[in-house]
Amino acid sequence: SRMEAGRMELKREPCDLISVARDVIGTLRPLAESRTLVVESANPVTASCDGELIRRVLANLVGNAIKFTATTGRVAITAAVEGDRVRVNVTDNGSGIPPEKHQLIFEKFGQIADRSRRGGFGLGLTFCKMAVEAHGGTIGVGSTPGHGSTFWFSLPVAAPVTPPPAP
Repeated sequence: SRMEAGRMELKREPCDLISVARDVIGTLRPLAESRTLVVESANPVTASCDGELIRRVLANLVGNAIKFTATTGRVAITAAVEGDRVRVNVTDNGSGIPPEKHQLIFEKFGQIADRSRRGGFGLGLTFCKMAVEAHGGTIGVGSTPGHGSTFWFSLPVAAPVTPPPAP
């Protein structure tokens, strides 16, 4: 509600999203059962963001991917710099989402009828959208029924740290 009202202050700092992704996977691994969880990017990818808020975004996206992927499925996180943005993808090989539902799932209480049986109130992706947009970023999904989904978001790249001038 603070974010919705524009009253949430972001604690922006350079944040290595690969480290955040590894932490999220480590935390959620017990929920994954026999699903494979991987971070496919090796090099640090640094964004200017509130690390704790973006950790929650990633945890929500990975948690959803686990929830909607078969127990023998796979969830992968990738991150890469694209110009002045960092793009993070959470890809699963779950049941997928029909194209006409792609925008609905980011709306408050928006759920897909046949997927809602798995619990939740339809607020997780709304939170993700608001958190990413509060950073000046964008969020979306690419998905085909029967072939899984890729939820993605982009954030501003962290400005390079310049050392102070020599005395």
